[in-house]
Amino acid sequence: MVDPVTVVSPRDRWSLITVLRNEEAEAWSLALGRWDGKARLAIRWNWKDDPGDKGNPVSHGMPTWFIVPEDLYETLLREVPEDKQRLACDVLGIAYENSAAFVADARRQSLAVARSPHAKEDQEFIDAVSDWSGG
Repeated sequence: MVDPVTVVSPRDRWSLITVLRNEEAEAWSLALGRWDGKARLAIRWNWKDDPGDKGNPVSHGMPTWFIVPEDLYETLLREVPEDKQRLACDVLGIAYENSAAFVADARRQSLAVARSPHAKEDQEFIDAVSDWSGG
């Protein structure tokens, strides 16, 4: 089985920041790294039955990572432990909306707006410019 921390190829394009999730039972891993300098998520199968197997993907005999399309980030990040979720979101430059801190801050801000002396006018403005038709 390949230790995902050791998967660093191709060195000229990929640099590992951290392994976000390593599922030894199912033999897959999710990583945060940089591909051509841009922060990206990557995934791979490590295989567990044969200690000599390099997993998948492999390029030129070296274990590598599959760079995940950005459209899948939200789905994959839900499967990452919260402490590593925050790191991944910060590095990827995306909102960290699953955290208890984010929810608490959103509620605090919402209450502040609701308690404002201008709350009625603010809500009337939001209602006037919002499209509630769903289309």
